[in-house]
Amino acid sequence: MAPKQDNHPVCACPFLWNPVCGVNGETYSNECMMNCAGTSRFHDGECGSNNNFCACQTILFPVCGSDGNTYDNECLMNCAGVTKQHTGVCNEQPPVCACPNIFLQVCGNDGVTYDNECEMNCAGTTKSHDGACIPDPVCACPMILQPVCGSDGQTYDNECIMNCAGATKVHNGECMTPGQCACGLIMNPVCGADGTTYDNQCLLNCNNVAKVHDGPCPVQCACPFNYNPVCGTNGVTYDNECRMTCDGATKSSNGACPAPEPICACPRNMVPVCGSDKKTYDNECMMNCRSVKKLYDGSCKV
Repeated sequence: MAPKQDNHPVCACPFLWNPVCGVNGETYSNECMMNCAGTSRFHDGECGSNNNFCACQTILFPVCGSDGNTYDNECLMNCAGVTKQHTGVCNEQPPVCACPNIFLQVCGNDGVTYDNECEMNCAGTTKSHDGACIPDPVCACPMILQPVCGSDGQTYDNECIMNCAGATKVHNGECMTPGQCACGLIMNPVCGADGTTYDNQCLLNCNNVAKVHDGPCPVQCACPFNYNPVCGTNGVTYDNECRMTCDGATKSSNGACPAPEPICACPRNMVPVCGSDKKTYDNECMMNCRSVKKLYDGSCKV
């Protein structure tokens, strides 16, 4: 039987025992062997049985853990269940600083609160602002894979993680690449948050745009400024017929709409008066409310 072909690259690594744990859970004799396997470092030392392998970004920002191991970044350290001793690799000694005993707190760009600016400078960071750092809200999200597309164009594993990142949901599912979607020729218009009308929800999602409402977006009208009033069937007076049409109304009549009748608050006492229109009103207030003059007290005589 022919031997199994190994497609891995051939690496020339030293026979050095300086174990490292890869993010795939395998222990390698040294970093060269790990790199040769095409994986990245989880932490220095052998992999433990209790390691929980997390999905962390491949960012190199070394931190020293409370277990004495150097982690490529803080996410990997947290994933290993240890706390941070200091920024940088474990073998590096932090600089020795002589700072005064002044309590004038500053917040460093590393998110740490220092008693004074000297201690912050000693830690090798720069100032974010005066005063103590304000902790970011801690998000505890379930490990559920229900992808959503955020307003920042990023796909999140679930809505909780998206909210934690401060983004809003554009649509369910992964963010798409515009122009590379297969959408049916279905005419069911929707209005997008960008003011564009899309033929259907699929095309809207394909452009990673949030839906405002079903149906086409309102048409932006360009009307002249001439004053030729018309009254719409909705009881609104428009400057001209173009503005009325743009508002989606139809014409009731030319000219301004008639003014609504005044609202009168009259008592309910029964003291009849006869108005100049030959109608009897319950009292003088109700007659005045109709802009009618009094002929005489009492009911009108037929």
